Amino acid sequence: MKRTPLAAGLALSLAGLLTIPSLSAGADQTISATSASAGAPSVRPESETLRFGCTAHVTDRDRPAVGCRWSPTQSDGAAGYRVVRSGGSQRSVVYASRDLTQTWFVDREVRPGATYTYHLSVLNRAGRTIGEARPVTVEIGRPAETEVLSMACRVRPADSPLVGCRWRPATTDTAVGYQLWRLVDEGERELVHRGGLDTTTYFDDDLAGASAVRYAVLAIDEDGEIVGRSLPQPVRLHHAD
Repeated sequence: MKRTPLAAGLALSLAGLLTIPSLSAGADQTISATSASAGAPSVRPESETLRFGCTAHVTDRDRPAVGCRWSPTQSDGAAGYRVVRSGGSQRSVVYASRDLTQTWFVDREVRPGATYTYHLSVLNRAGRTIGEARPVTVEIGRPAETEVLSMACRVRPADSPLVGCRWRPATTDTAVGYQLWRLVDEGERELVHRGGLDTTTYFDDDLAGASAVRYAVLAIDEDGEIVGRSLPQPVRLHHAD
């Protein structure tokens, strides 16, 4: 069975979940801007060298995304950044901004199995290119097949909100334990339970003020990789007035 890296299945949203690649030495893609060919925007010979990197990730909604980061421009004539994405026969501007302090971008409009190339440019006020970076190519992997775990979660009668979840044990012989993840209302995904194969139930009583919760259980092997997962289980809470 092909296994999914744990980091890919549990990645979180951009605010704190989607890691943008660093620009440390050895990981950067750099190029000194040179004069453009006829018919293309010209690049000044004295243009600065730009650093640029992009990495594929999975968001907290289990959707692929690409995060890009670049070094800030030092040019006095710079007025904005532009990122162009090319894939197959298509080429489109996916990011354009005059905010020179914004040096990262997340592209969520990508498809599993596709390959994209990203081009970064620094523009002046006239829209002419005054800096470039070497194009970066990113391959979006396809999600690996894993065992589907059956799970049910229900609200239990109690003075305070209490949800009980039960799931079917994993049948794969590589599983060594489970992780239960929770998403409360529109917040961030959080790990609320970690246990061995002998635990297939969980009771959640830390839901004060919540109105909706989603749970998902993962089966993990000894390397921390996902070998089984459930579909998200939504639960609607009803608080007493």
